[in-house]
Amino acid sequence: MQRIVAMTLAFAALVGGSAAWAQPVREPVDLERFKPAVTHDPFVITEGTRVTSYGGEDPLNLGVIVNGSWNPLGVVVDGNLVRQFVARRVGVDIVGSYALANSFELGVGLPLFLAQSGDIVTNTTGVGDLRLVPKWRIAKDGKGGAGLAVIPELRLPTHTDEEFSGGARTPVFAPRLAMDHRFGMGLRIGANLGLALRQATQFQNIEAGSEITYSAAAAYHFGGYDGDVVVGVDLHGAAGLRALNREEVPLEGQLYGQVQATPDLQVQFGPAMGLNPGFGTPTFRLFAGLRWAPQSRDADGDGIKDKDDKCPDEAENFNGIEDDDGCPDQDPNLGLVRVIVVDQDDQPIRRSSARVDDDRAEPTGEPGVHEVEVEPGEHVLWVRARGYVPQRIDIRVPKGGELEKVVKMAPIEVTVTDDRIEFTGTVYFAFDSDRLLRESHDILDEVALVINAYKRIRLIRVEGHADKWGTDEYNLDLSRRRARSVMNYLVESGEVDPARLETEGYGEERPVSKVDRENRRVEFVIVRGRVPGAKIFNRDDR
Repeated sequence: MQRIVAMTLAFAALVGGSAAWAQPVREPVDLERFKPAVTHDPFVITEGTRVTSYGGEDPLNLGVIVNGSWNPLGVVVDGNLVRQFVARRVGVDIVGSYALANSFELGVGLPLFLAQSGDIVTNTTGVGDLRLVPKWRIAKDGKGGAGLAVIPELRLPTHTDEEFSGGARTPVFAPRLAMDHRFGMGLRIGANLGLALRQATQFQNIEAGSEITYSAAAAYHFGGYDGDVVVGVDLHGAAGLRALNREEVPLEGQLYGQVQATPDLQVQFGPAMGLNPGFGTPTFRLFAGLRWAPQSRDADGDGIKDKDDKCPDEAENFNGIEDDDGCPDQDPNLGLVRVIVVDQDDQPIRRSSARVDDDRAEPTGEPGVHEVEVEPGEHVLWVRARGYVPQRIDIRVPKGGELEKVVKMAPIEVTVTDDRIEFTGTVYFAFDSDRLLRESHDILDEVALVINAYKRIRLIRVEGHADKWGTDEYNLDLSRRRARSVMNYLVESGEVDPARLETEGYGEERPVSKVDRENRRVEFVIVRGRVPGAKIFNRDDR
């Protein structure tokens, strides 16, 4: 017998034909697997760990989520859909939560069924079980680890449909543990793991008893966590403790989009489908919802209300140091590097970036200003901006202190002479390697523009040179490999015709300075198609 995976049930008892359900076992079961998150800072189904700020003016969150599902309960025989106990259902969940303490909030959810149809459906509308969802946050999501919360949910038997909107007329205890973490690039992940402890009932061959429940979600925030657009995925499922056949192991997945329409109002929407046939998992589902979380009195958006925020215009950085005062705090064991990037007229360069070694400095919101905390000691500061010569600066960072560097950037200039193409700045490679650093890309992009514009230059030799450290053979090989890396970049990223390029490495044979750093260089020599005179190009010329 073939089973259609998109369907939710394949009853082994029905293989022999329709007579198997002439006298069906029909005890009530809770058919609704779509139970939206109730408390503050959710995904779709997966609960988050944060708690709305307590003591401020806006500890309240409210939401309305509508969903329509197709075939949440049916029978497949020999690959054919032969019966639809519940063919379609439209429901709405009203959810809300209120912070009662700094680490505690109480959520409430009420499911309503606006319409449903099927072979044996008698009630087309109804009420589901009232959900009481307290949440205790026991660990904050921050630099030192993930957020952690305990959610001992209780479901009260308020359902009106004796068959499909709830199970037995007894409460259901559904405790779970919630975890989540935000990464620096705008990626957030979360998971819930728990139990649903309830009185067992049976419908046909389904044993709807106690279950292990789980969910996992991931979301990407465009433009960082202050961005207005989010895309994500949320999976949720269960595994029966009483029976573990396919029909007792449902799994459903949602793809969703999220838009912050106003500072207070969030819109969620997306499709879902059954990934493993189990009771209550539909073939297909669509959902959309509004969540209202007042933020008008939290100007910096850090979750700490302005009333209690000592720095209402600067977001708390949640690094485990006085995270409740609303002010970004510096780790006393680290040093803060503050980089201000300006042009030749001392005007800030907005589209700039900085890093200390491999630690990226984050924009502060001020034009051209970046900050990063690093271990105290000697470091290398890298600064770049499109069209400007990249800067490499040796710095010493004090422990627990702040180092401020104003970096003045000069425009990249590329000069075409009689026999070569010269440029301001340096092509940088990783230490003892032929791997180009990203700070080299801007210069090579400018060189590629000039080569492509100057069609009369028919052949250019990319020359690599090394300093005196290392053996002659090693330096010769390294300079050749670096020249090839530059040529490959010009061809792949700069779209230069490879027939116009050749490479050569000279190792340490041709020094130009007593300073080792100046001898580690790349040069572009015109071999054929030389042009008399000199022409200086900068970005304004192209």
